[in-house]
Amino acid sequence: MPSPAVLVRILGALFYYSPTRPEVRALFDCLPTLDEIYPWRDPRQVAELCSDWSIPDEELHLWQFSVLFEGQGEMPAPPWGSVYLEKDNLLMGDSTAEYRKFL
Repeated sequence: MPSPAVLVRILGALFYYSPTRPEVRALFDCLPTLDEIYPWRDPRQVAELCSDWSIPDEELHLWQFSVLFEGQGEMPAPPWGSVYLEKDNLLMGDSTAEYRKFL
């Protein structure tokens, strides 16, 4: 079984990079096998979720990524850390660097 770090890297890349990048598009093939990559508490449930997983068409997926992470209107999942975690309330400070390292 691959290391749990593989799961984190797959999910991190899907959240951090645009779905148009070839490296990210290649990760879509990994999604149906997530149940095999990590020692889940309920592997059968994860296998069911993975088998029902559907990737939206490219245009819709790109729009959803843009809304969530790039900012069309209010951005529900911005790709930076919190100003509240920074000593000087900086937007792109240490918490953003830690967030990027994590992803």
